[in-house]
Amino acid sequence: MRVLFVGHDAAQAGAQMVLLHLMRWLKRHAWVDMRLLLLDGGNLLPAYQNLAPTLLAGDLPANSRLEALRYFCGGNMDLIYGNSAVAAGAYGWLSKMGVPIITHVHELEQSLQRFAKRETLQLMLRHTDHYIAASQPVLDNLVARHGVGRKRGSVVHAFIEPLGPIPLPPQQRLTLREALGLPLKGILVFGCGTRDWRKGADLFVEVARQVVAQCTDEVHFCWVGDGADGRIPAMEWLIAQHGLQHCVTLLPTQQNPRQFFRVGDIFLLPSREDPFPLVCLEAAESALPIICFEGAGGMPAFVADEIGFATPFEGASEMADKVLLLIRDPLLRTRLGTAARKKLLATHVSDCEAPRILALCRELAHKPHPLSVIVPNYNCAPYLGQRFDSIFGQTFRDFETIILDDASTDNSLAIISHHADRAGVRTAFNHQNSGNPFQQWRTGLEMARGEWIWIAESDDFCVPSFLDKMLACFTDEKVVLAYCQSVPVGPDSTPLGPDYLDWTDDLDPERWRYPYRATGQEELDRVLAQKNAIINASAVVMRRPPALTAVEDAIPFRFAGDWVTYAGIARHGDVAFIPEALNRHRRHPTANTSKMIGTLDWL
Repeated sequence: MRVLFVGHDAAQAGAQMVLLHLMRWLKRHAWVDMRLLLLDGGNLLPAYQNLAPTLLAGDLPANSRLEALRYFCGGNMDLIYGNSAVAAGAYGWLSKMGVPIITHVHELEQSLQRFAKRETLQLMLRHTDHYIAASQPVLDNLVARHGVGRKRGSVVHAFIEPLGPIPLPPQQRLTLREALGLPLKGILVFGCGTRDWRKGADLFVEVARQVVAQCTDEVHFCWVGDGADGRIPAMEWLIAQHGLQHCVTLLPTQQNPRQFFRVGDIFLLPSREDPFPLVCLEAAESALPIICFEGAGGMPAFVADEIGFATPFEGASEMADKVLLLIRDPLLRTRLGTAARKKLLATHVSDCEAPRILALCRELAHKPHPLSVIVPNYNCAPYLGQRFDSIFGQTFRDFETIILDDASTDNSLAIISHHADRAGVRTAFNHQNSGNPFQQWRTGLEMARGEWIWIAESDDFCVPSFLDKMLACFTDEKVVLAYCQSVPVGPDSTPLGPDYLDWTDDLDPERWRYPYRATGQEELDRVLAQKNAIINASAVVMRRPPALTAVEDAIPFRFAGDWVTYAGIARHGDVAFIPEALNRHRRHPTANTSKMIGTLDWL
């Protein structure tokens, strides 16, 4: 899939950072050919250029912009992705590319009117095929005020890239506070953003005034961010008026505000309008409880009384009361902060939200995921968690997942339900057990849209690089099946041996110690005509068209249908093998298949 991203500029702000996180994730985990068109520059430009070929709109010749852009892109694209409503200012001529347009709207109404203006909004509404909204209030606003059909919009919350372990031991906190020039003692309350009316910079000072007036503990307020707004008094003036110079510090915009949040205790979001601010997510990553206003955007839904408080709109007194509560109750402060970090990592990081955007882009561009993962399950509840972790923890993530359940009688369905809402997941449940796993294979293959298929058996698992390394075998279109070495493991995941070389050594003691590629006929003659050397389906990736044909011959076989399927696929092209043990094959000592391997009953 080829995508032209369009950004309104490269300033270090929320929407631009989300685009940076998205492009970085796509480059690491997906097969997307990216180009970036920026309507203006900014300090994120070098970071963008490291991810994709990047062009400033001002560098395009005015009389042949479209032709020059096509040349820059190396031809036409499959999709245009506008990263903000403001970016729609270019849709008048970009729409002539004749491809679908997604607009990722980060703005609520005040920002739409202030930054996008009427003409740009008209272009957005005329040319956008689908909207991605940064929060539910953003989508609700598009529907209520701009007539966007609700089915034409999807909510994908803003997200960040986690930096890893954040909470610091007490001594390291003191050392970092000193290095940053912050007070060594007392509670630190942070706010962050442009010093304007929308971000509520004036309300931050007012909350500080009320807290300091009532608090006997040492407390210091710190605002990170520059700017000015004629609609409110300057923060410096307000601080001087109230005599707060000793307890309120103003810092300029920081390249990395998270280093400040790491030594903080509370995060204050006094915004009057803020769709889903990244600074709150960064504060949550640092385990800070968050206090925000109701009705000001998407953050109250994230906070939801479990990681902080949402107080009445513009209610500085109520916000101050919650700050005082957290100052006086360190256990509550720690509990809410810990919950904030846990919630952030589970729901609002690149690995959670970027796959949703990828799936929406592929759907709109009519470009299916290149690979389909089929998970046939029957009564494997104890192993499903590990199976799904190993699937969704792959370094290659550009796939759809088809989860099939063959009328399980354990709690498999409850576990599957936890993953059913993931991006690109589809499910199919039998009400009566089929009695034949290869019927499930056929069902999955018929549902699949990808060119490649991975049948990930529900009780197995694998290393994170499995798909990356397996798909590398298919650079030549002649390869129709690739498999790797497996490690047998027991019910508790303990290895039962290093590999399955003892199973194949009687055929050839050297062949499976090295990577190889063979014609299908050679694989049939030397291997599959004598023995099924592919001991576990989870170790296999195959092309879908020959697999669909081959699986039909497998249906009459209860146990050896996999062998029949591989032999059928091999008739259509080459077979590749990777000697690295990337797969973990679960062996159950009491299972019939474990007893019959190598016997005539197996066939």
